[in-house]
Amino acid sequence: MDMTRVAIPAVLTAFLMVSCANKPAAGNQHATVLLRDGTSVSGMVLSSSASQVEISGDDKITRTIPISQVQSIQYDGTATTASQTQPAVPAPVPSEPAPAASSPANAPAAAPQAAPPPPVEQAPPHPDHYHPPEAAVTSTRHEIPAGT
Repeated sequence: MDMTRVAIPAVLTAFLMVSCANKPAAGNQHATVLLRDGTSVSGMVLSSSASQVEISGDDKITRTIPISQVQSIQYDGTATTASQTQPAVPAPVPSEPAPAASSPANAPAAAPQAAPPPPVEQAPPHPDHYHPPEAAVTSTRHEIPAGT
């Protein structure tokens, strides 16, 4: 009888803790899916194929969106890998083979190698929407003189 009083709450607590630990997989990326009707859905991309995108929204609702309704998918830059941020640079090949019998004291100092160029800062992607021609923009600019 006493064993049952302890076992049942312990088992229920264990089930509750397991059900609350619903975390997205580490390989998923956070993205914003812009739909053709103008709405957007932000969340973790669970899967994507040629026919549909499955996304777990920030509102904890999982949606399966057909590709025919998707205008664009913009992935957040926080999940980039090293291969995406830095181009692969081949290792320098020595021009002369090192002599086999030379001692380290007689070896000439190695020439310093040039550092790789710093990564280029890229602007964030701009949403694809209508921009009127410059001649069509009619706005008024009001300036207040300094010291007034």
